[in-house]
Amino acid sequence: MTSPARVEIARAAAAAGAAAAAAYLRRPALARWDKADGSIVTEADLAAEQAVLAVLHRLAPGEAVLAEESGGATELSEVWIVDPIDGTENFSRRHPVWGTLVAWHDRDAVTAAAIDAPGLDRRWWAAAGQGAHGVSGRLQTSAVRERRSAGFAFGGAHEYPEPAWEALTDVMRGFRTAWGWGNFWGHMLVAEGSVDAALSYGTSPWDVAAPALIVAEAGGAWSDMSGARDLRSGSLLTTNGELHDELIADLRRCPIPPTP
Repeated sequence: MTSPARVEIARAAAAAGAAAAAAYLRRPALARWDKADGSIVTEADLAAEQAVLAVLHRLAPGEAVLAEESGGATELSEVWIVDPIDGTENFSRRHPVWGTLVAWHDRDAVTAAAIDAPGLDRRWWAAAGQGAHGVSGRLQTSAVRERRSAGFAFGGAHEYPEPAWEALTDVMRGFRTAWGWGNFWGHMLVAEGSVDAALSYGTSPWDVAAPALIVAEAGGAWSDMSGARDLRSGSLLTTNGELHDELIADLRRCPIPPTP
């Protein structure tokens, strides 16, 4: 199956998941509980994941899936990677920054991806070699080269242990602006050219796979904090490409420990 065909499946699956989750926002109360890692999961996460899986089983029958809540494949080979609600903390508070992320990993790399964020009325998608797109058209990262003119986005101060947060604060001070917009959202702003770099810490493959491809196809760059392109390493740095090597050098000097 071609990457353009797969991106249409990803878009359909992400839309189904987002719609299933959004239906829970109309309910007066939302059942939620803590996971072993301290994050939360809600009944909407489970419903959204089932909606995504139903589309994948229908349009890509028999193919492997790795999903945040139900698990699945253990190898990142030929597999669909699903985050039913990225931004569950936001979702649980009726905050608009949340989305459903779906990506196809084909042997060595992600080749199709889609993100659907109904609270923001935004959708983004990309296929390898075909560029990245959103509701307003083709995406293009910025051309900003100097940090003093650039914007930086990060997932949230609560994600970092104290020494790491202090070190990251020193890095961010060199930017014109630095905002905690939430994980996928910051990376999509990089893809749109509205922000020039974004960092997520404490990530899993389902947090990383879709944003990484979309930013890359928009002309940007991605890696973990060490500079490696590894979906399992626990971090994601995306940039417009111009600032990437400089930021990697700074982050390598920070006492930010690898995530478990």
